[in-house]
Amino acid sequence: MKGKNRERVAPRRLAPKSWINRRYDVRVPQIPEQDMLQMGEFMNLHIGSQMNISPSLIGFVPGMEPHMFQLIHKFINTMQKAMYPVENCIDLNEDGRCWYEGFCRDPAFGQTVWHSARAFFNISKSNAMESVTNMEINKAIVMLRQKLAYPGFLITDSTIFTVLALAMISEAFRDYEAAKQHIHGLYQMIKLRGGINALSQKHPLQLKCCRLDLMFALQTASKPLFFAENSLSWEAYLPKHERLPTVTPLDTLDDATDWRLINVWHDLRELITAINLAHQTKRKLSSTLFQEALVSVQYRLQHLTYEICDQHEVLRLALLVFSTTTFFHARLISTCYRDFLRHLDIILHSTDYYLDERSSKLILWFIFVSRLSGIYTPEDYSWMRKQVLQISRSLKLKLILVGLVPVTSLRGSPHS
Repeated sequence: MKGKNRERVAPRRLAPKSWINRRYDVRVPQIPEQDMLQMGEFMNLHIGSQMNISPSLIGFVPGMEPHMFQLIHKFINTMQKAMYPVENCIDLNEDGRCWYEGFCRDPAFGQTVWHSARAFFNISKSNAMESVTNMEINKAIVMLRQKLAYPGFLITDSTIFTVLALAMISEAFRDYEAAKQHIHGLYQMIKLRGGINALSQKHPLQLKCCRLDLMFALQTASKPLFFAENSLSWEAYLPKHERLPTVTPLDTLDDATDWRLINVWHDLRELITAINLAHQTKRKLSSTLFQEALVSVQYRLQHLTYEICDQHEVLRLALLVFSTTTFFHARLISTCYRDFLRHLDIILHSTDYYLDERSSKLILWFIFVSRLSGIYTPEDYSWMRKQVLQISRSLKLKLILVGLVPVTSLRGSPHS
């Protein structure tokens, strides 16, 4: 029979759907005038009839010069590298071209981004806010005001990117008050567009908005603006690998471990496994897959809440510290890190972990996370060393080493 002896091809596993967009339909509602005024208040942009003037009066020119595109290209590449650490083998070409579509259609937008880029690199060189830099940022804000004040104004992707760039500049140089103002304005814009899912057609822009929201929430010890607790998916995002164990170290702490936290653990483990495979096989990991998985993990961890003495809170903070220091930046988690050590110390003093081997191994992982963060103090290091010694005795690690290499005569008693 024809085709009878052909080799069967194993079906390919489908890529996971977008975590951000899979639950919603994209809709673009009409924006009432009252909501537009509210958005202006959040951004501290006083919209009035006196602003309804020609763009040429505030410095717009009809086109973009070549040197402007060069600076914008450098600026966007800098933003991409901040999102995709080089060591994680992320494919940067996957979304590199989408940013330039709006410049040709909207020269005013291009000029606004250009002024934002000039401000960013001026601050980078001097590591301080100078008068020239302030002037560039003010030009960008004036241009943004003009766009918002136009009759019949539509909130375009270009406008959202402009506010995003201003917020990122403020956040990068720790002007948190200005960053908060821009981020709340950004949130209002996106809300009036129909929510974060309304940006599904410009996925890199959508992801950048989510990352900025998450990073600012970490730095200010506040909740993210997007994805309220009752509007996000708590299911595991990445499919579980058949060869990886289904029982996690989280199962050792409590018979009733929160399944939402277990799903986060699974997703983080799958993501790190994929990155390790990318390193080993010299391949590039999809930037979309990387960002979707990381965004889903971070939003779930930041929206979960437990009591102070609850073991789940230590787990949540440990996963948050680990994912942030690995994929974002350690400076974002100073407050979270202090809370993690404080909660871990409370748990260690209130529960006898060292009687159970599996629990001791989990505590050892907690301490590894603390060490990995790189922001610990000498007092923290002394405390971690003490805990490691206690766990080592509990697990009888020296006896295990003696079984591999006979070192007792050189390094003391195996029972010490």
